[in-house]
Amino acid sequence: MIDIGSVFSDAYNEWAWGDGEKEFPPELFEAGNEPRIYFKHKISSIFNLLIQDNKIIGHGEIDLLRKIHLHSIITTNYDQLLESIYPEFTPIIGQKILYANHGSIGKILKIHGCCSTPESIIINSDDYGDFIKKKKYLSAKLLTLFAEHPLIFIDYSAEDENIKNILSDIDELLSENGEIIPNIYTRMD
Repeated sequence: MIDIGSVFSDAYNEWAWGDGEKEFPPELFEAGNEPRIYFKHKISSIFNLLIQDNKIIGHGEIDLLRKIHLHSIITTNYDQLLESIYPEFTPIIGQKILYANHGSIGKILKIHGCCSTPESIIINSDDYGDFIKKKKYLSAKLLTLFAEHPLIFIDYSAEDENIKNILSDIDELLSENGEIIPNIYTRMD
């Protein structure tokens, strides 16, 4: 999947500087933007349209989810679905997680970025490489959450290298004698 993201990033960059130029805002062509911004912009546009077109109301599962009093939510999703379910929560996007105060309740930690900030999206090999370089810092920051609060991971891909690496870091720090960490629950379909 990472390789596919890289291929699409390259293709969108080439298209943006050719026939697709009118599909992007002029500021994306200014100096300082990375070539992968065009694909990220397109991803953001699609997610923003989807959330506008599909209001989250009257879903029994969503209503039940809203009743759960969560400390924080950790997600790799780019969309803003969780923000619409928990409008009182503060989204913290990408590397800003490293500097956030995690003592307060009501945070959505978007570790792979968000469509509200296209440049934050982790989608290709360069993005994943940058993430891996800083992963230890993120793992250490999240350690407090893992140690002090029960966590539930729902619908993460067991193949996502970032999730596997973070959980591995946490497991090394928290588990004793190879035991399972008692307050982390997963459901990975």
